[in-house]
Amino acid sequence: MQPAPPSPFDPGRTRSGGGPSRSRPLLIGCGVVLLLLGIAAVVLVVKMPDLVGWIFHRLEQQVLAKLPPDVTPEERQRLDAAFDDAARAIGESKVDPAQAQELNTVLMEMGQPGRKITREDALKLLGTLEEVAGKKPPAP
Repeated sequence: MQPAPPSPFDPGRTRSGGGPSRSRPLLIGCGVVLLLLGIAAVVLVVKMPDLVGWIFHRLEQQVLAKLPPDVTPEERQRLDAAFDDAARAIGESKVDPAQAQELNTVLMEMGQPGRKITREDALKLLGTLEEVAGKKPPAP
């Protein structure tokens, strides 16, 4: 085996070949990163209902602020309750992925910049939220 070439920064000193002791800090660092990722995953799973509740509360505030005046107070109350129920269902992982995707699609349509929310949009969102929450919307 040939000796390693001299260091370009200190020509009088030769580089030592790598050994098992040089990889130990790397292995320890990777182990610490994996441990931290594991702890973060556990915290995320435990705090999921709170996180989903917070996100839905923010979405609810934004939607309710943009509702048109022709949405009745009863529909506003149903929308408020539907947001809470849907957040609870999603936080507890009791939602069909297809329903969650439908809710995401409706929210993305309503959240487009410059788009006005109509009464029909609000009723569509209300129905989707109630489906996600596992409730049957009342008959009109």
